[in-house]
Formats: sequence, C-alpha cells, structure tokens
Amino acid sequence: MVWLPGLILALALGCDGEPATVDASPDSAVGEDASLPTPAPPAPAAPPVLTPCPDGWNRTGDAAPFGCEPWPSDSPPDCTGASARFPGMAACALLGTPCAADGWPTDLPADAIFVDADAPAGGDGTRALPHASITEALATASAGQTIAIGVGDYAEAIDVPSGVSLVGACVESTVLHDDAARFDRGVITVVGSDVVVRNLRIARSEQAGLWIAGTDRSVHLEDVLIEDALLAGVNAEQGAVVTADRLVVRRPRPTVLGTFGRGLTIETGSTATIRRLVVEDAVELGVVGIRPGTVVALEDAVISGTSPIPGEVAAGGGLLAFDQAEVTANRVVLEGNTTVGAGAQGGSIALWDSLVRMTRSRPVAGELGRGAEAQLGGTVSLERVALEDNRDSAIMAVGEESRARVVDVIVRRTLPDVAEARHGWGIGVQGLGHLEGDRIHIERSREAGFVSGGLLPASVDVRDLTIVDTLRGNPSLSYGRGISVQRGTFDAARLSIERCFGEGILVTDEAEATLTDVSIADVVPIDEAVQPSGRAVFAMFGGRVIMERAELGGTWDAALAAMLPGSLIDASDVRIDGVRAVECDADTCAPGGHGVFAYFESEARLRRFVIESSETCGVHVAEQGTISLSSGVVRGASIGACVQSDSQDLGALQDDVSYVDNGISLDATMLPVPEPPSAL
Repeated sequence: MVWLPGLILALALGCDGEPATVDASPDSAVGEDASLPTPAPPAPAAPPVLTPCPDGWNRTGDAAPFGCEPWPSDSPPDCTGASARFPGMAACALLGTPCAADGWPTDLPADAIFVDADAPAGGDGTRALPHASITEALATASAGQTIAIGVGDYAEAIDVPSGVSLVGACVESTVLHDDAARFDRGVITVVGSDVVVRNLRIARSEQAGLWIAGTDRSVHLEDVLIEDALLAGVNAEQGAVVTADRLVVRRPRPTVLGTFGRGLTIETGSTATIRRLVVEDAVELGVVGIRPGTVVALEDAVISGTSPIPGEVAAGGGLLAFDQAEVTANRVVLEGNTTVGAGAQGGSIALWDSLVRMTRSRPVAGELGRGAEAQLGGTVSLERVALEDNRDSAIMAVGEESRARVVDVIVRRTLPDVAEARHGWGIGVQGLGHLEGDRIHIERSREAGFVSGGLLPASVDVRDLTIVDTLRGNPSLSYGRGISVQRGTFDAARLSIERCFGEGILVTDEAEATLTDVSIADVVPIDEAVQPSGRAVFAMFGGRVIMERAELGGTWDAALAAMLPGSLIDASDVRIDGVRAVECDADTCAPGGHGVFAYFESEARLRRFVIESSETCGVHVAEQGTISLSSGVVRGASIGACVQSDSQDLGALQDDVSYVDNGISLDATMLPVPEPPSAL
C-alpha cells in the first residue's frame, strides 16, 4: 500500500482556505436539470433458449434459462441384459424382438437359410435340416439372401460377403463369440457391401465385435448388442460405411498391451451414421473419428463411463474428432467420461440439443475433466447444449486456429480438477484460440466464469453473456472473477455479471476488451483484511477497456479501476451506484470505496455518467494517474474528487460535470493507495 501526501490545490480551495464546491447546487441533480444528460441504460442480456425440449426430454428449472433432461429423473437406472434406454425414453426397453417359442427369427423371406447351433452336421439349411454353424450357411449364401440364426451359442468368427443379411432370433439368446486372439478382424468381419446384421448379440471375445475395412464395404446394424469385445465394439476404416439403429456397446476391453478398448473407431475416410446408440464403460475413447474424410453422425446417443487405458496414455474421452475428422451429434448425452466429454483435436465436433455432464479428471494424474474442448486447430460447435458438473473447464478452446462456436448454451457448476483443485472455469479460451457465441449462461463456476488468454493471447466475440454466482477456487488463489482477460481481445455485447469475488471483469497484460450494454452487480472482496478488491471492472498492466452503456452496482473498493502504465478505461453512458469501502487495518490495506480510480500512470475517461453513493471518493486519481470526466454528475460521496496526482488536469474533472450532495466536492486528502501488483 502506498500513502500519498495531500497536494495544495489552488483551484479546489476558496479564499478562506475552505474546500470549494464545484457545480454543487441542488438544481444540478440528475433528472432535475434537462442540461444534464441521463446515461442511456444498457440493453439486457437475453437468456439461452433450449426449449422446446426434444421429444421425451423434460424441461428443468423454475425460471429461465430452462434446461432439458433426457430422462424422467436425474439418474437413469442401469439397463442390463438385452435392454437399453436411449435419450428420451422413459424406461429401459428390450432390444429387438423377444425370443419366439420355436427359437427362430420371425418375418423371414422364403429363401432364408437356417442355422441352429444344436443341429447335427450335414444340414441343408432348411428349417427342418438347418446348418450347425453360420460359417456353413455363409458358404451357400448368395447376395440378397438372409441367414436366419436360431437361439443358441455360436463360437465362431465369420466373414460376411456382399448382400447377405444375418438375422438372429433375439438379442438375449442369439450369441456370437470367438476366443481366438486377432487384432485385424472381428467376430463379424464385413467383406462386401450392403451387409445387414440384426437382432443378435456379440459376447466376450478376443477380437473386435465388428470389423469393416475398404471403400467397397458397407453394413447396417439394427438391434445389435456388443459386450466385452477386445479392441473395439465396432472398427471401421479405409473408407467403409456403417449405418446403425439401436446399437449398444458395453465394456469393450483393452489388449494385453493396455491399448484400445474403444466403443466405436471410425477412421481413414470411413462414414458412420448411427441413430439410437449406447456406449458404456469403454476404455480409451467412447466414439472417435480419425483422419481426413472421416464422418460420424449420431442421433439419440448415450456415451458414458469411458475411462483411460492403464497408465493414462490415452485419457478416456467420450466423443472425439482427430485430424480433420467431422463428428456431429444431435440429442446426445455424454456423461461420466474422463478428461473430456466432447473433444475436437484437429477435427470438428458439432453438438446440438445435447447434455454433457460429470466429466471426470484423470484418476491418477487428477487433471482435466472438461465438458467440451477444441485444440490442435480443432473446432467445437455447441447449440442448445447444457454442460453441468464438469471439471477444470466446461468449454475450452486452446491452441492456434482452435475455435469454439457456442449458441444457446447453459454452463452450471464447473468444479476444479482433482489434482490441484485449480480452475473450475465456465469457459476458457487460451493459446491463440478463438470463441464466438450468442446467448450463454454461466453459473456457479470456480475461480472464474470466463477466462480468455494467458501466456499467449486469445480472442472472444460474444453476445448475450450472463455470468452468475462465480465462487472462489483454490483458497490459495482466492479469486472468483466473472471474467478474466489476459492478452488478446474480448468483445462482448449485452453482458451481465452478478455475484462474484475479486473483480467482475479483469483486463490485463495489454489485452483489450470492448464491451457494450454491461450490467455488473455484487462484486465481493476476496479478503477484506488482506486483499480487499471487489471491483466491477479493473484494467492493469496495460489492459484497455472500451465500454458503452453500463450499470455497475453493489461493488467494493471501486466500480471502475485502472492501474499501471498504459492501462485505460474509456466509458460512456455509465451509471455507478453504491461503492463501499472495506473494513480493514489501515496499515495493511487500502479500504477503497471509490466510484472510479486511476493509479500509477493509468487513465480513466468517462462521458455521460452518474456516480452515486461512493463511500469515500466519487473519483480518485493518484501516482501520476489521470481521469477525464465530461457530461455527468458525482453525487453522495464523502469526497467528490480525490486528487493525489500532479499529472491531473483539474479542468478535466469539470467539463460539464456536477458535484452534488458530496461531503467535499474536490480535495487532496491523503488516502491510501494499494501497492501495484507485480504479476497477475
């Protein structure tokens, strides 16, 4: 803290040595004198709109913004056996058809080839004399034929050629598996085009559940359950095409080397279009698209419980796009995955009408747990999406050319990571990343609601951003800022911040924030005894804030604060109401209570303003700082303008400015000034 001696201000004193009153007649009160401009009020921030909810989803919340819950209750029951529950379903339901009394599939074509695991060898494929294995049936099948697989256990790996359909009697009791360890095929390997697999289960095997590779190969899966497969539930590569409806993959396993265990791998130019998908308890990655030309499209899907492979070499993400792959997901739930719920790492991911929640930090390292992220030049797009109870940051864009597009998004209750109890941000944009968005609501984040920049700059362009109830993070860090901007640019139109710790908005390290239609209320000191703060807007280390139409209320220390050379606040149409001084030891802290301050060669400019009810000074300038005021009023402060800087032009405080109902209008009383910080 710096103590500054009072200056002798000739212009501030009358002939008898008493403080002069500057434009302080009662007639100059705002609203009573037409010559005094009234600041234009800010337009309110519009809330995100996620409703009407998708069919079967339920609206949540008692007031806007409303969310959408995919289940009747917050915790859906675990579905077991041949049942599953997709988003929008009220309860678990059977996959496929029930087992018929005769053990055969129903609705078969006349030329179907029959297989019964209990039949004797030498059958001809008729219902009366079925083949004993699927392999035998495939040897006689032609394109366009259906192989009818009866109830039974089939211990074999099969290659399915073009145009052949495999139809099981029922998912529960038509079971394929193979114990031969293979890393280059699956229990079902598709070796042609227009293959259909329906109404069956692939059980624990030492190879992938289904394998398809090649531009001339395609498969449709319907009512298929794959459990405990090795490597992956489904592996598609080299331009293959997969379509599916009602596909469930549970507990895919890593190899003995600790690699893979993915739900679905779609790579090298392959395409997967899947409706009604469940992937549970995968290892390494839930669903992933890899490499240019790969396209994954999901609807009505749940990806949950993905965990890292042993040693955390790969981190357990739910839905991933690598290396220019394109992934889209509509009405998707990403829940309880590890490291990241949805990650675009050099690829692109688009989610809409979806929910991402409870992403976990890595169990050993204790790091991350993000809801959605873009890195390595990737792009993540979120529209009508809720992100709840994730860790580290709900949304992150980091790295050069990494981008996030966020529209109608709710972020709630982001927690710090486990290892260091750090972050817990609602949104982060770092390392040359970029984010643009509309109608965003961030609630109960830790440390900061929104962080932009860092060691490297970032850029943000948002409209209709609301941040409420930001909590303090790690106690050693103390802060719970609304927004932190360090290097780069931050442009926001219609911004509302309520209830946070330390600062509503911090702009530092030569960052520039351009803000229009701003409302900030209830910024609480982080520690009244040691480091009071409680500022609505704070520019330091060369940070610049350009602000138009703002209402700032319920702050401590200062509503607008600039500190250190090059720092600037330039504001027009501003109303400041109720800035309190903190109660602290005058030997250890500066209690503040100023509407505006500029210290240590910084600058503040205000036009068309009202500063009311500042406990100490309406404006306070010290240590070579400067303040310029025009067309406004300072009212109800102990001291209207406190001047402790010989760089200050007193005339710059009186350009069509009225000082009304202050204890003293202009004074040089010695007031404590906080020590300038050495770093952020």
